[in-house]
Formats: sequence, C-alpha cells, structure tokens
Amino acid sequence: MKEASIISRLLALLIDYFVLLCSWCMVLGMSIAGYKAGGDELSIADLEWILLIFLLFCLLIFLFYFVYLTMGESSTIGKKLMGITVVTNSDSVLSFFRSFIRCLSFVLFLPLWFISLIITLCFKGKTLHDIVSGTRVIKEGL
Repeated sequence: MKEASIISRLLALLIDYFVLLCSWCMVLGMSIAGYKAGGDELSIADLEWILLIFLLFCLLIFLFYFVYLTMGESSTIGKKLMGITVVTNSDSVLSFFRSFIRCLSFVLFLPLWFISLIITLCFKGKTLHDIVSGTRVIKEGL
C-alpha cells in the first residue's frame, strides 16, 4: 500500500481542524444562547461555568473525532476527502487502544512540532505519533 504524502496529510489535518472549529463554535454559541434564554444577565461566575463546560465538550468532541473516527475502518472527514486512511504497520485496522494512543501522543508531541517535522522528513512521512502508536497513513484504494 502506498504511503500518503505529507501534503495530503497536512490538508486532511487542516480540514479536520476546520470541522472541529465549527463544531466548537456551535457548542459555545448554544451554551451562551441556552444560558441567556433564562433572561438573566451573564456574570463572571456564569461565564466561568460556561467556559468550563465548553472546554469539557471540546475535549469530548476532539477525542470522539480523532479516536473514534480513526479506529476500525473509519476515517475523519479530512482523511476521507483526501482519500487517505490510518492503518497499523501490518495494514490492519486500528483498535480503540491504538487509536487512543495515536491521539494522545499527537497532543503530547505538539510542543515538539519541529522535532516531529524533522522525523517526518527522515522517516518516509511517518510522524512521531505514528511511530509511537505503530501506525501509518496510506492512500485508500491503491
């Protein structure tokens, strides 16, 4: 199976981030609208609660999006549009655990993006979170 190009992976990630941003904005808008429907003015304490709930929902949406939609034979919206998918190094579908490890390592290695970029360029397009989770991204249908 042919490895996905770095460009197609980056475009898929940008599409996925756009989808997540839209969903997060909807959650925030609904949170504020629901609170204001009560007719009261929003205090600082109210805004803090809304922010806390919003952040928890963002975390849940992020985990659902990148863990659930990557495991099995599923793909995120960005990956589907770019025609790529994530598989294990032995070309089997991802389990929940492997998908969770991939997502967690992606988040943990974000501060090390420069090192991850160098590794990606040196290891045939495999990112640091691919190496840790034992996965690779391939073009579908080839």
